[in-house]
Amino acid sequence: MAEEKKFKRGWVKNAAIIFLAVLLVLTFFSNTIMNRSLPEVAVQYTEAGTITAKIRGSGTITANSSYNVTIDQSREVSSVMVKVGDSVSAGDLLFTLADSESDELKAAREQLDALTLQYRIDSINAGAAYSDEQKAIAEAQEALNKAIAQRAQCGSSSPSEIAELKEEIAELKEDLNRLQNRQAETGYGTVTESALKAQERAIEDKEIEIRNAEPDQLAALQLDLERLQEDYTAMRQAARYGEQIADTESELAQAQAELEQLTANAGSLAEADAAVETAQKTLNDLIYQLEQKKKVDGSITNLNLEAARKKIAEQQRIVDELQAESVGAEIKAPMAGIVTSINVAAGQTTAADQPLAVIEAGDLGYSVSFSVTAAQAKTLRLGDPAEVSGYYWGPEIKAVLSAIKNDPDNPGKNKILEFAVSGDEIAAGSQLSLAIGQKSADYPTIVPNSAVRNDSNGDFVLIIEAKSTPLGNRYIARRVDVQVQAKDDVNSAVSGGITTSDYVITTTSEPVEPGMQVRLVEN
Repeated sequence: MAEEKKFKRGWVKNAAIIFLAVLLVLTFFSNTIMNRSLPEVAVQYTEAGTITAKIRGSGTITANSSYNVTIDQSREVSSVMVKVGDSVSAGDLLFTLADSESDELKAAREQLDALTLQYRIDSINAGAAYSDEQKAIAEAQEALNKAIAQRAQCGSSSPSEIAELKEEIAELKEDLNRLQNRQAETGYGTVTESALKAQERAIEDKEIEIRNAEPDQLAALQLDLERLQEDYTAMRQAARYGEQIADTESELAQAQAELEQLTANAGSLAEADAAVETAQKTLNDLIYQLEQKKKVDGSITNLNLEAARKKIAEQQRIVDELQAESVGAEIKAPMAGIVTSINVAAGQTTAADQPLAVIEAGDLGYSVSFSVTAAQAKTLRLGDPAEVSGYYWGPEIKAVLSAIKNDPDNPGKNKILEFAVSGDEIAAGSQLSLAIGQKSADYPTIVPNSAVRNDSNGDFVLIIEAKSTPLGNRYIARRVDVQVQAKDDVNSAVSGGITTSDYVITTTSEPVEPGMQVRLVEN
């Protein structure tokens, strides 16, 4: 029993010794184990130094001037002669329009008819004392209506169709003349099939005669045979030309008949237009004469009719102008530049005053702009050159500060820097990054650019604070808000709650937040 108690006391003693030893080891190595799990950071002392500041920004290249190509009628586009990106000169053909009336012309005619009809009604209502004049006006109006109806029934033919047919007829005449000349060169005119048969029989007879002739007759007879054969060949060639001549004459006759029909259509339409114009003039003259008569009477109504007549005359002028523009139109470039957009395709109908295309006038230059702080803008002068950054291919691009303006999005605090840019291959819509200014200055606190961070509250740095513990120093990251006064490609000059004796964190092995414990990079 005594030995058993002694054994139990020994076991308890040994267990206590082992527990205390393990506790001592864990306490000794706990700091090392914890440090291995902490983010590793690189730090650097702040220091005084010099900053050569550059202001950087980027913007979209825009042309200083652009032109919207428009027309004042809705017309069908026949063909589009350019595409986006093409360079054009002033006068280059952009679009061709179909020979068709526009909605504006139809509306203008309807308005003219309405004004004329209303004028007639007003004239009739003005007083029955002018019944004879009103009757003449009514007859003239009826004649005008008939002329308009007859014009609507006339056939139509476009100038382009007539021109194409005339060109085809000219080509057929040339072909016919060439064939006739070639036929004449054969020595024969029209050769009939019976004539060819007779020539063939003559050749056969001569061959029989040669076979039956004496040897001393053969040479002369052979010459006769060769002449007959040569004549036969020429006759067949002439006959072939004759067939081609007949076909060409048939085609020519058909084309000429078509031309006569088209010309007659065009002539009838022109005559119908002239008849409408004459009838309209007669009506206008009668109305004018009645108006003059009423003026003698001093009627106030006549003043209204005079105003209405002027409206009719003005509307007639509009119709005439639209009518003149409705047949065969070409839209040409008003200026040199680059086509940046095309808003219609062949077969589509344009809308009045809607841009068909946009031309950027590269000759007037390009510009790019971006916003900076007012303090940054104060360091610059108009005419300062800027460096183009991030552009390593193609021809050189130059940029010069051309204007400093207020920033409408942040007035009082920011300025807009506008640069004139130039180069052989500048294109509107491209992005351009610029750097300007090389003002050197000394600052009391400079940190690496990698040390400066920012969030919604502004710029800040993380500094290291050391706390002494029984197990050694612990390092805590603390946020310090700063203001960046200037920066170059390496360092930033900052102000705020930071001194030259602070350690700032420059890089981290993983994200670090203020208040976190970190470990320093081991050198």
